[in-house]
Amino acid sequence: MPDIKRTRKGRPGPKAQRSALIVARGKSSGRDATVQPKRNTVQRVKKDTTTVLEAGDSVESFLERAKRETETYETARGLEQSRAVFVDPEAQEVVKPLRAQGDALFRSLPVPRRPAWDEQTSKDQLTEKEEQAFLQWRRGIAATEEAERSRREQESLANSASVATPFERNLEVWRQLWRTLERSDCVLLIVDARWPDLYAPPDLVDYARSLNRGVQVVVNKADYLSPSQREVWRRHFLDKHGLETIFFSARREQAELDDAAKAAAAAAAAEDGGLATAAAEDASDATGPADAVDATTPSNTDGLASRHDLLNQAEQLARTCRLNRTDDCEGRPLCVGMVGYPNVGKSSCVNVLRNASKDKHGVGARAAVSATPGKTKHLQTLLVRPGLELCDCPGLVFPALVTHGAAELLCAGVVPIARMRDPTAPASLVAARTPRALFDALYGTHLSSNQGPLTANEALEEVCRARDYTCGGSNALDLGRAGRLIVKAYVDGDLLYCHAPPLVTGAELEAFRADTRATALASASVRSKVDDAIKRAERGGHHHARVLQSLGAAGFSISDAPPPPPVAPVASPPRRKKDVSNRSNHKHGKKGRKQRDKDPYGNYVVDDDLNF
Repeated sequence: MPDIKRTRKGRPGPKAQRSALIVARGKSSGRDATVQPKRNTVQRVKKDTTTVLEAGDSVESFLERAKRETETYETARGLEQSRAVFVDPEAQEVVKPLRAQGDALFRSLPVPRRPAWDEQTSKDQLTEKEEQAFLQWRRGIAATEEAERSRREQESLANSASVATPFERNLEVWRQLWRTLERSDCVLLIVDARWPDLYAPPDLVDYARSLNRGVQVVVNKADYLSPSQREVWRRHFLDKHGLETIFFSARREQAELDDAAKAAAAAAAAEDGGLATAAAEDASDATGPADAVDATTPSNTDGLASRHDLLNQAEQLARTCRLNRTDDCEGRPLCVGMVGYPNVGKSSCVNVLRNASKDKHGVGARAAVSATPGKTKHLQTLLVRPGLELCDCPGLVFPALVTHGAAELLCAGVVPIARMRDPTAPASLVAARTPRALFDALYGTHLSSNQGPLTANEALEEVCRARDYTCGGSNALDLGRAGRLIVKAYVDGDLLYCHAPPLVTGAELEAFRADTRATALASASVRSKVDDAIKRAERGGHHHARVLQSLGAAGFSISDAPPPPPVAPVASPPRRKKDVSNRSNHKHGKKGRKQRDKDPYGNYVVDDDLNF
């Protein structure tokens, strides 16, 4: 036993306590306490599944592997965020032109695929194969960017769509997708209803089909779409990709589950208090039997699938695909995989399908959900009922060529808003897709007094003045805070904008946008502001009357709006609220200390007639 340094009182010192395990012999401390070294245990290496969207985070490892494999690489100039990429000089990439997608140019890029393996493949061999395949995929994306950039330079086009959007560069996260596809019998591709084409990469569908896995598109947040808009998207996926589509709203189904759980809790509490009969009648009036709730829910009346409909279709598809599998999966429950971009609602759909209310707690009771994308870090399997389980895959950002690049991902909610450094690019997208009158109705701005396209600086400055967003110290307008506010409202659907399929043009496109305006006006946040503006306009508020007029001119149907006042006042510039500045910027401190007389008995009155 090595000599242990002890303190005055004979106890082992703090360093000995930190570096070894104290074992007491009869006493918990003192001279009788001996110290034994820690056991040499083999620590398990924890795999890092942190989402990596920035290119520079894993460049060093790629350069090291490239040097080891004697591959050529070069630093691409002019790319976003100045990143080192691999370029194959012999790669012949056939560049497909970007297709118009509403007001953006969009093209999906391939996804990495797992190399073939069998029972004889060792772990090290498979790891090496996966790294090499991932390296080749990264190099192919770089070659595609170079080819697209050269084409756009030859045709004198803007370079904004020649760089891939930020995509997942952590191999461990892609391994989660590979494992989900191999484990599942069928795959539910969860997409956002506001731009389903962006969230459904065609190469991912081809990859799943190559593994004999059935694919079905689940358009979540479908309450943003009208029945005619859903029919347009259903035809698009069926004609272009051969995919069946289910329109679903996890938020609405979750609200119904929470209401049913509250009614059940109230009934149980009333039963304990001796009021079982009255509580049962109230609960039956509020919810009714389980089957009756699903038959009369609003989601069934407007064409949205209920949670039982979605679960039954997924189970039927999984059972059909299980018969076509060649591997031995007898005795294992049917597995339905949930894949897609971050923040599209995969975990929310899992909780709804498992009938888990928000008050349900315990290990495995609910899948973790959050408004910030990237909450799920590892794939997780949750049992729905005997013989059926759901596999929730972490969200992955797939590569794509989009005109506005990273700004589109910020507005789509795929990238956390906290990572936004410059609000100008995403705010310009929100301003271009949102009428001026909607800003006035939500934030109390005066944008409708001007005409022409709305710019990002104009929108940000007006929101700062209306909300009094200023920077401490300089008292300048806090454009970053205003940018986060309007981008968050765009992501949450308050400033609603829905993309149309690429082949929708002309009158059909105008009808599609009219339906979007009607849905935006029916949302709770916008409708409350509009109702308040109607009340104030009825009391003679000229500004609110102008807001309602501008909403009507923008295409919003407000049938209960009052007529404008007969005499309108002269338009005056918008009043700016009193500037808020820090106390340190005041000319005099607390209680005017700097104004106090140094000598209270001295005479400091200056008379101009006196000559000193």
